[in-house]
Amino acid sequence: MSSLKEFSSINSQKEFNRIYKQNQKWFNKACVVYYDKKQSKTYAVIASKKVGCAVYRNKARRLIKAIFLRLYEQLESGEYVFIIKKELFELSFCELEKNIKWSLKKLGAIKEDKIEKTSNNIN
Repeated sequence: MSSLKEFSSINSQKEFNRIYKQNQKWFNKACVVYYDKKQSKTYAVIASKKVGCAVYRNKARRLIKAIFLRLYEQLESGEYVFIIKKELFELSFCELEKNIKWSLKKLGAIKEDKIEKTSNNIN
């Protein structure tokens, strides 16, 4: 089983502010994805109280982390921040994964050789 040990979490408010102001972002139905290409590998999943009570916020974080875990081998090094919207619960897991993968692809966060391999397996 794979794990996210390569990725560290982002903790300081200073880092978050820098990421929000300077980096690329992409909006989808479930979340807003911020990405900055760097040598370090960091990520954060943020769910505000607008998403729901603590149970729903934690469930949303777990869903995003599960998708990130499935995709992390295909991802470039960099900083990733996912800001969850409450519309996340309207989507199935497959739709959610598709939305996030599309966002990461649009941001240039997915390695090109990995995209070709996965698309060839489908045909």
